[in-house]
Amino acid sequence: MECEETDRPPPPPLALSSHTQRAAAALKFAAAAATASPPSLWGTPPWAGAGVRVARCDDTCPSARDGACRDGRGPPGPVACDVGTDCTDCGPYEATLPAWLAGARPVAALAALGVPLFATRTATDPPFTMPHTDPAADVDVSAQLARERVVERGLTQVWRARLESACGGDRGWSAASPPLPSPPLVLDVGANFGWYSIFAASLGCRVVAWEPVPLFRRFFEAGLLLNPAAAARVMVRPAAACAASGANVTLVVPARGVWGTASVGGANIDPGVDNGRAYDGATAPCEAVDDVVEGLRAAGVRRGGGGALGRVALLKADVEGFEPAALAGAARLLASGDVADVAMEYSPGVYEAGRRWGEVGEWPAMLAALHAHGFTLFHVPDAAARGDMTGGDWGGRLAPLRVISPGLTASHSGWI
Repeated sequence: MECEETDRPPPPPLALSSHTQRAAAALKFAAAAATASPPSLWGTPPWAGAGVRVARCDDTCPSARDGACRDGRGPPGPVACDVGTDCTDCGPYEATLPAWLAGARPVAALAALGVPLFATRTATDPPFTMPHTDPAADVDVSAQLARERVVERGLTQVWRARLESACGGDRGWSAASPPLPSPPLVLDVGANFGWYSIFAASLGCRVVAWEPVPLFRRFFEAGLLLNPAAAARVMVRPAAACAASGANVTLVVPARGVWGTASVGGANIDPGVDNGRAYDGATAPCEAVDDVVEGLRAAGVRRGGGGALGRVALLKADVEGFEPAALAGAARLLASGDVADVAMEYSPGVYEAGRRWGEVGEWPAMLAALHAHGFTLFHVPDAAARGDMTGGDWGGRLAPLRVISPGLTASHSGWI
């Protein structure tokens, strides 16, 4: 950790694992640090540019001027309008946005697909506005948001505990506030609707997020438009994090059940859920996390100033069984000691369900590699991930986690 509290010893690096019953295909983790693609400039992150000033006020939304604000900035509920297109009811929309986001109309895009969109003000500290779909269709993320106004409360509390002091927090922050020198970076592999990315950005972190499913990115875009201060800190990459850059992968996306089981090759799709129609598919390019981070860092050094990247405060991988491949593509970064924490889903059941017996060993090999790089491994069971780990106080001390690292004892978790 770069920032540590004086009343306790500095914590060890943290790797979290949460078990699911099934997961998806992965490339060989043992090939992790083999040949790397040359670092390149993989685009310009939003924090390195001036942004685009957007001032939008019109009534082009079909439901405009009906007396109810429906662009996500009003009361929680259905969203029918893109920001600024229900001006009479919601008022003008003014924000400075990354160039790629300035012209986005995610609500109209989702409406064209017949996909419902809702927005809620979260129960987190700090709060933000988060989009989701019909909880009857997506019984996981959307259902949690509709019911509790939070996703995976326990894990989100872990994120806050680990990131708030490291990233500076937004309390008292304004556009005129001087930025932290090279604020820490969060890498969100498998961003889904953007819950963890927007939360981390609201805490002051810079975020690089990978989400290969176009449908999910529409929700992510809607969330960033509703949280423009966070949008200035988030780089969204329309790609899959793989063991190496260059190839393409195909994902299968459900329309019912747990939308988050969208996975490479569809290996984590639950066949017991009636999808109601053919599954959707998406093809995405592969990027190795190492290549992207090294390319962005090289570009930041050339630009100087606010373009530089700080240490990686947290790397998250939740990709439905593709975790061995994603972390294989981050092997150089993990070996460098430049990653404070890793939060990941551990899903060997995917290979078991697919009878991929020759590859099951990739999962313990992945954990062994993390342990060899100095990470202490903790287990967060599903009940804790979705429960309350701070006694109802977002700023409270986290409950201890069970250490699963070989040769370590529970005393190593004393810092939480």
